[in-house]
Amino acid sequence: MQSRSIKEIKAALWRQAFIGDTQVGCGMGQVVAIRRHKGQLLAMIRGWKRWHAVEHVEISESWLAGMVLQAQFCKEAGIFT
Repeated sequence: MQSRSIKEIKAALWRQAFIGDTQVGCGMGQVVAIRRHKGQLLAMIRGWKRWHAVEHVEISESWLAGMVLQAQFCKEAGIFT
């Protein structure tokens, strides 16, 4: 999914760093940090030394993360016992 929301991107970056089930990237490579300056979305790209302006960031979760969330939902809803 594509996103321009700082909160959403930062949450995805946290999951990328500490859980490892999410990838955050743009056309130039993997994003490791995000900020906004004068209305522009700026991304720090892995291996690059400066901030780069981007229009949006691509967030992709692994299929395993989706399956875990689905299993938790089914367990809470009482579908699987």
